[in-house]
Amino acid sequence: MVAISSGREIGVDAEQLIERRYTLHIARKYFQTWEQSQSLFYRAWTARESFAKLLGRGLANVIARTRVKAACDDMLIGLDEDFSHRVNFMSPVNGYLAAVCRSKDSSKDLELLTYR
Repeated sequence: MVAISSGREIGVDAEQLIERRYTLHIARKYFQTWEQSQSLFYRAWTARESFAKLLGRGLANVIARTRVKAACDDMLIGLDEDFSHRVNFMSPVNGYLAAVCRSKDSSKDLELLTYR
């Protein structure tokens, strides 16, 4: 998977969708109640990872303060209650989920393409 941006910073994360024994522990510790299910874990996780990468920080530095809000097929994300960024999701190949994070005001510049 390749992500290219012209003039805007982006953060990207991709994860293989496999059940891991620690996912619910992480979700209960860091995620909001509505995100604490196996089915939502990878959307919440890749959103946070892509946001941390956009900020240029490690996930451990921002995970406790990161909040997400569901919005149709994407999520709004930010630190504390400042939902300043948007995350879009795609499945680059079967069994994987990818997230692309960018500032909320740059939604018109993003086109997600998948080549297989």
